[in-house]
Amino acid sequence: MKLPTKPLIFLAIPTAAFLTFIAQPILGKILTPRYGGSAGTWMTTSLFFQCALLLGYSCAFWLLRKPNARTHRIVIALALLAPLITIIPPLYFQNLSEIPAILFGLILSLGPMLILTTSIGILIQGWVARDEGTIPYYLYGVSNIGSAAALFAYPLWIEPHITLSTQVLAVRLLLGALGILAALLAWIYARKLNSSSPLAEKNSSAASSVSTETSAAPGVETPSEKIPRCTLASWVFLSFSTCTIMLAAIRLLSGEFGSSPFSWVLPLSVYLLSFTLTFTRWWPSWLTTVGLVALGGGLFGYAATKGFSNIELSKWPLTWLLVIVTAACLGGHSLLYQIRPARRFPLFYLVMAVGGALAGLCATVLFPQLLTRSYEFFAAAFVLWLVGFSQRMTGLSPVMRVAVCASLALPPAWMIHQRSLAERIPSTRITHVRNYYGTMSIADSLFRTSVSSDTTLHGVQMKGDDSRRPTTYYTHGSGLGIVLDGLQSTARPLRIGVIGLGAGTVAAYVRPQDEIVFWEINPLSEKIAREQFTFLKECPGRSEVRLQDGRLGLRNDPGHFDVLLVDAFSGDSIPPHLLTTNAIGEYIAKLPDGFLVVHISNRYFDLLPVLASGAQKAGWRIASVSATPGPASEENAHATPTLYAIIYPPSRKPALDSWAKRALQSEHVTYRLANADNIVPIEWTDERHAIIEALRK
Repeated sequence: MKLPTKPLIFLAIPTAAFLTFIAQPILGKILTPRYGGSAGTWMTTSLFFQCALLLGYSCAFWLLRKPNARTHRIVIALALLAPLITIIPPLYFQNLSEIPAILFGLILSLGPMLILTTSIGILIQGWVARDEGTIPYYLYGVSNIGSAAALFAYPLWIEPHITLSTQVLAVRLLLGALGILAALLAWIYARKLNSSSPLAEKNSSAASSVSTETSAAPGVETPSEKIPRCTLASWVFLSFSTCTIMLAAIRLLSGEFGSSPFSWVLPLSVYLLSFTLTFTRWWPSWLTTVGLVALGGGLFGYAATKGFSNIELSKWPLTWLLVIVTAACLGGHSLLYQIRPARRFPLFYLVMAVGGALAGLCATVLFPQLLTRSYEFFAAAFVLWLVGFSQRMTGLSPVMRVAVCASLALPPAWMIHQRSLAERIPSTRITHVRNYYGTMSIADSLFRTSVSSDTTLHGVQMKGDDSRRPTTYYTHGSGLGIVLDGLQSTARPLRIGVIGLGAGTVAAYVRPQDEIVFWEINPLSEKIAREQFTFLKECPGRSEVRLQDGRLGLRNDPGHFDVLLVDAFSGDSIPPHLLTTNAIGEYIAKLPDGFLVVHISNRYFDLLPVLASGAQKAGWRIASVSATPGPASEENAHATPTLYAIIYPPSRKPALDSWAKRALQSEHVTYRLANADNIVPIEWTDERHAIIEALRK
């Protein structure tokens, strides 16, 4: 009986890609409460997936070099064993430090699964090519449809409606189904291999009649073809540049919207779907030229509206950013398809994976060390644009190509220069520094010093006699100031905990008898706070900065606190794992009779209902304090509008009411105080939380 292979192929390939990309956010939710949101967690996880993809492609390349029954048996064994030995959640090594524990846990728990899901698509393409005599490049596009489906489905449907344990169960079931499909396909094509001559014999006898599904590029050869080094370099360059542009766009969006699915779903989906569109015979050459023209327009528009400045990604900068990503991926991947090999497609995919892995390594390790700002986004797109146009100008001499490229480069380069001039502030020295977490900008003038990351201001300190005055979000007129001033109306010593360091401004409230503990995951923040600001240095009480995820650090602290401030911003929002009901419960356990103060000022998300859920579950009360500074005055020097949520035990309501009543008498601040006890809650737990639920309507 002849089994229909096409339906099995169109089930197996997108399922494998879907599982590869759905595993990443699921693992993020599992690992973050366990290890925290430190750079080590995310860098190790990211590098693991990049290396797993490269390893899967390498396995496919090796297995397709000499097709025989033995290689098919290896695939069948992998397909049947991987679902049985995959462990989700991954193993937890408590006795190891963070990075080795994560790495060993992921390798031992998910290694077989990812080798299967990343290699099976390439293997199936090899089997189909051997059976039909043509290379089915369209199947690579089919796999990316599965990847994009995972990216869209997770934040929009899976994350809001399905608990983490159910997600894990679904992955196990899908992996089992994929194992059966992969084993069945390997068996089918092994039978075909036994009943027909090998690929090498088939092509040696009929090389003149075998062709790819599209017309081959000039100079391509049969399976024994030699790939020129310049072609290999072009594969690496085009793969590296498009992947770099995509990753840099995600980093820029994360600086604006925080590390949420909204930051990566669009760039990564465009990147994947561009393969689906361009790796087919239906993509006309003229559309590649249109893509390159659009890329040039996007570069000029982005340079004119944002460039390398710290302004918000508002309507037009965001539009031009997405134009650049879309045009670069379509143009770059169509160029990549045009120089594909006639037969050696496993090598083609392997080299593409090398380019992508290099881009990932550069994005996570190299660029943060070498570049002080996100120059790689514009630079990679700019170089790709020039190389693409140079490739299209085949009829011109090398001198004319250089002249045309130089003339094309001048307008966006001039706009970048103009934006850099506009960013300069008279009598102010601006320094940019960068690490894995992002870019930090320090502006130092005669009167003040400020620090910001991307579009978020983290702290300002005045110079001279006002250097100990709390500023920006932390003034005496803010929700935090109301609570701390109220508690300090007595001489009783206070123990204050702060998740998120910034410039260390909260240390300005500390008296000699008080103690303050900061938790901060970015070592660069501590370096800046100690070297560029004096809040910590001049703190009269005991101060300590612990480089650790705040939730983990608080869990390991043996003492209790009078006030706990959650002020850890990733972009313009707080990481979700710090706001779940589980996290709120852990904070409250450290505050027997104290106050939990959460800074929730941001442009895109309404986090008050999320906090209300945690407060209600713990039996505590919650109030919101919105403070808007009045006209400029000494009291309002460098004060910014703020929104705080204050969670407190019912027994402390009289005290908070009296402090709020006193604050309302101020002539310098306009307040909106609201009891949020009866607000409709949005419940986030470590098992289920979705940032889409908190989007401002």
